[in-house]
Amino acid sequence: MAALTTPILEKGIASEGGFDRFRRALNLISRDNIVALATAGLIDLTSKLAPVLKKTAESLLSVLSTSANLASGHAAAERIIKTGNDDILAAFIGLLQAVSSEGFSGVILLDQIQLASQAVLDAAIAVARNLPDNWAFCATVNDELPEGQTALQVIRPPFLYRGGQILTVPGLDLTALEVWTQAVRGKVPSMTELGGVLESCDGRPLFLQDWVRGLTSTPEIAVHNRLDAYYEERLRRLSPDSRRLLRMLSVLPAYTYFSFDFCHALLAADNPSRSADSTIDVIAELQDKYFLESQPGADDGYRLIHEVTREHIFRRLPRTAARKAAETILSVIDTHLRDSGSAAQLGYLMLADLADRSDLIYRDAMPIASMLLASGAYESARAAYTLCVKSAQLQVTSAQDEFKAKAALRENS
Repeated sequence: MAALTTPILEKGIASEGGFDRFRRALNLISRDNIVALATAGLIDLTSKLAPVLKKTAESLLSVLSTSANLASGHAAAERIIKTGNDDILAAFIGLLQAVSSEGFSGVILLDQIQLASQAVLDAAIAVARNLPDNWAFCATVNDELPEGQTALQVIRPPFLYRGGQILTVPGLDLTALEVWTQAVRGKVPSMTELGGVLESCDGRPLFLQDWVRGLTSTPEIAVHNRLDAYYEERLRRLSPDSRRLLRMLSVLPAYTYFSFDFCHALLAADNPSRSADSTIDVIAELQDKYFLESQPGADDGYRLIHEVTREHIFRRLPRTAARKAAETILSVIDTHLRDSGSAAQLGYLMLADLADRSDLIYRDAMPIASMLLASGAYESARAAYTLCVKSAQLQVTSAQDEFKAKAALRENS
């Protein structure tokens, strides 16, 4: 609390008429002897954290001691040692509200709260709940770490209740990674390598830093070393239905959005009488545990929050389980997904390949590849043509189709 009080005094006293405004604010605080005593302790501590404020602190302590009928300022500071943490917190909140009434405003920034103790988190919540309207509170958390998830679960409800927002900082883009790598290594790999590295870990700096420093050959190693045990523990804490849905969703291509009805159909695949309410509970649990997020601007759309999460769950699936999940998804989407955009259509082919449905690929790959090529999605078209060749090789009477697919692949390579 003293560390937060120091910049308030520094900025406030330096403003026009600052000392007089602080004096009036302290007069308000003096009406409560306990809060006044704790405030005296806070002000005294600021002079130790910022010696440049020593004279200012002594003057303010004199004002507070006189108006609250305390002992001398330093004597009051000695007495504050015997008071509890709650009194110190009440003093800081009271000081904020008092200086706010004198027109002072500002922003309290609490950085890296995943490193904070429970006492600090409790204090942050108390301050946020009693924050004057002309003040703002900003907290940052690294939700890539287990401690970050825990801290986020603690502060999220009270912050949202006060009208706060949770803003996700996007991952690095190609330019940012290029600049960072150049600064650390003195040279930059090819754009192809940089693009592959970004895709493998969603552009998240925590996982990129070991690769940038040359400590690992690929960022996936850092991801696995840091998060494998963590994700397994989080998955074990979920209900069986939530785990089952997550495993099926992990089979979908990266960054796929899906609807509630789609999730319900997956869960009801082996239980047609399953109620919609039970699926609502599953979706709510996965959102509450930070596995799913809502699609921005959509009433009914979700996606996995982190691509690293999807990749981890999928990587741990046995081959048989992955094939079964792909078969279940195909049974739900086979009639309509192919009518969607190019990314969804290629995803459909990838699911069919995972499910060993060469018949579906043989039927659909060539027209999808042609459509992708015509739309300018060359990499996706190449992938579709490759699947077309693979499926044609598995069909006894498809030599002509295999020849066509190979010719198209050569022509567009």
